[in-house]
Amino acid sequence: MLKHAHDVKSDADTPSGVSAFLAFGGNLGDREAVFRKALISLRGNGFAVDAASGLYESAPVGCEDGAQPFYNAVVRGRWSGTPESLLALCQEIEIASGRPADHPHWHSRTLDLDLILFGERILHTDSLILPHPRAHTRLFVLLPLVEIAPDALFPTLHLKASELLAALKGTAEKMPHWIKPFPL
Repeated sequence: MLKHAHDVKSDADTPSGVSAFLAFGGNLGDREAVFRKALISLRGNGFAVDAASGLYESAPVGCEDGAQPFYNAVVRGRWSGTPESLLALCQEIEIASGRPADHPHWHSRTLDLDLILFGERILHTDSLILPHPRAHTRLFVLLPLVEIAPDALFPTLHLKASELLAALKGTAEKMPHWIKPFPL
């Protein structure tokens, strides 16, 4: 069952698989519509959603001058495949949402889907690092993550998401602010 009142059940919403957290981000186009379509695509391809944070707005980090604010959210679900197959699905959805496959790093984008945690799996390959290598330093990831899973463990750091967020509060990064529930 979803964390908030928006009940969006599908055949994908089954209790099997590994618990995985995905971070959504984007600052171009109709951000809510893009996020909603991405969530529908995830669910239609076997990602069983069981919780979604609210939408947060945050200042762009490392983007080009004049970049618009980002919307961010985190979704928890279950995945029966490998972390690499979930990453591949996320990349396909990004491209379908208008993000070029060769999108330059640190630029504005319609959609960014990052695999943050995959159970307590630790992985380091050329294509995927788990946990996400920068998630623990980003307020725009930790704030929505803590909203739905304060006890989510970063196994490489042996710290919970709530502990990591507490350590970041008061840093130079501007605190993202909650806007509304995730656009399910």
